[in-house]
Amino acid sequence: MIDELIKYFPSIDKEAFKQKKKRWICILESMTREERLNSKILKKNRKKRIAIGSGMDIQEINNLLKFYFTLKKQFKRLSKIRNKKKIIRELMYKRK
Repeated sequence: MIDELIKYFPSIDKEAFKQKKKRWICILESMTREERLNSKILKKNRKKRIAIGSGMDIQEINNLLKFYFTLKKQFKRLSKIRNKKKIIRELMYKRK
């Protein structure tokens, strides 16, 4: 699904995004089911365990969470828009 959204953003480097996606998958596989379902429970100790399990830094986990919450906020805002053309315009021209 995310790969399909990337098509609408020509300024994003697709190769760099593929590398990030691989890292994110490693991080997500290091999380428990409960952590994946409820990301608000991720505190310092859990992030440290996930970082060790995935071979990443805690900063990388924080970046993933920031991306997730930003995307969640955008989808919530876009779900209120009924017209699909407006959604595409929102995605392409009003990135915040």
